[in-house]
Amino acid sequence: MNSAIHVEIVGVNLKTSARSNDLIPMIGSLAWLQDTAADDVRGKWGAGYRDVKILDTLNRPVGFLNLTSHDMSVPGNYSTIRELFLAAAKKADVDADGLWDDWEMFHFQNLKQGPLDDPDKDGVDNLTELAFGTNPMDVKSRPATLFGVQKKLGVAYFNERFRRPAGELFDYTMETSEDLQTWSKTALSDWLPNPGSRVLFDGSGVAESTFVMSRPMSEADRRFVRVRAILR
Repeated sequence: MNSAIHVEIVGVNLKTSARSNDLIPMIGSLAWLQDTAADDVRGKWGAGYRDVKILDTLNRPVGFLNLTSHDMSVPGNYSTIRELFLAAAKKADVDADGLWDDWEMFHFQNLKQGPLDDPDKDGVDNLTELAFGTNPMDVKSRPATLFGVQKKLGVAYFNERFRRPAGELFDYTMETSEDLQTWSKTALSDWLPNPGSRVLFDGSGVAESTFVMSRPMSEADRRFVRVRAILR
């Protein structure tokens, strides 16, 4: 399978440096933890000053680099950390069934499940559960989309929002139908893909994407809409 990078960067401030917290919003949307004596996050993580610890999708340590001893202004060091991230992002699929091995091991503790199997009997196969970031062992966890209306200068535009794994493992397209039987892929020009795409920094590795119709809503334009995920 293709490699995909989903990076969640979390900064941990020293217990004695809380006064610098107000400066963090100035450098972007970095997830920021203020350590305390009771929490001792840095101690539990074994993190030193300017340490970069890289975890895999199951939160296991797979890479480490200290930015003091490996200054990013040195080209060789930049290449080193890049390769560490790429190695962590690589998705192994030994049985070539389209399902990440670590995803299968996390949910099933084996590689025996197939992409079209439905172990929780919720009507959604494993590949679809993977594509939309849901739990294949929980009947209550099923892919879902939210639709609504966005207004711009008083004009209404239809939009659809859904969750998916962060990264580039699937292509997501919009399809329409007039009878729920025959589905057609819509033209790229009909939609504005991912204008509100954002990673949910909750440790789940899930992102949220939004497609907005590029033309105003119309009473004469009535169709069913769905999102389709295609494995790359």
